Amino acid sequence: ENPETGKSWKVMMKDVPEYHRQEISNRILAIFNVLFGFGFYGEKRTFNEKDVYFLFRDLMPWFTLEIYFQPRYQVAIVIDDLGYNQTNVELFLKLPQKITYAIFPHLPLSRSLGEKFSENGKEIIIHLPMEALDNEQNNNETLILKTGDDEARVNDIIKRAITNLPTAKGLNNHKGSKATQDSKLMRKLMLALKNSNLLFLDSVTSDQSQAYHIAQEIGLVSFQRDIFIDGDSSVEYIKQKLWEAVSLAKKRGYSIAIGHVKPETYQALESFFYSFNDPEVEFVFLSELTHKSKKENRNTP
Repeated sequence: ENPETGKSWKVMMKDVPEYHRQEISNRILAIFNVLFGFGFYGEKRTFNEKDVYFLFRDLMPWFTLEIYFQPRYQVAIVIDDLGYNQTNVELFLKLPQKITYAIFPHLPLSRSLGEKFSENGKEIIIHLPMEALDNEQNNNETLILKTGDDEARVNDIIKRAITNLPTAKGLNNHKGSKATQDSKLMRKLMLALKNSNLLFLDSVTSDQSQAYHIAQEIGLVSFQRDIFIDGDSSVEYIKQKLWEAVSLAKKRGYSIAIGHVKPETYQALESFFYSFNDPEVEFVFLSELTHKSKKENRNTP
């Protein structure tokens, strides 16, 4: 439309890469500042997926620009098994990237580690031991969610875990190849998590796990692990798995990778992040994932 007729111009741009958002904003606002001297007034309004720019002459917008952004591909990395000791803790604390740390809730160091990671701007979740099919794996667990646990016990376990890790954003399972197949137990757990405003990550230690599906049924914010990055402890293997996580994110929009608090995992992460330079991909806390979808294939260790 011709602005000389009294009608405004309106321009729409779609699928602009998110990583250009700030640069575009800076340039348009700079133009607005220049045009102010010619009797124009500019205004920006920001929404989740778009920015809208208005250029006013008198009281009516003379020009409107809507820019729709294509979100960055997201990768969430979760590091499991914190709490047994202080080994490697300081190494992982040095990593500046957004990584979510899963801490056992019932060990002597649990509370202090949770506080330490939270104070350093890290996200933590509860790493809850759950019953495995191999009973020998259950013998040394002093706190464990087991098939047959009633609602009162499930609620008590979650309450105790939150008491020790009050800043936790959610919970994932440690082991649990048997417990996560028990749909009744998983429903009790997911209801307890929902009532506590915690998200759930299914570590997928069994391809028969019912955990994620039940969490979805009751409307709990929930995710499934895609890749275990350190089944092999070699640094090069772990780096390869990290690249697989990036590749999956670029195909589907996001991916979730789980590693463990091992020196080789730290070395691989440090090396990977040092060389990583892809503006289309961002590493986010688990709770920050904005892409969610059901997944069909899983790699079970």
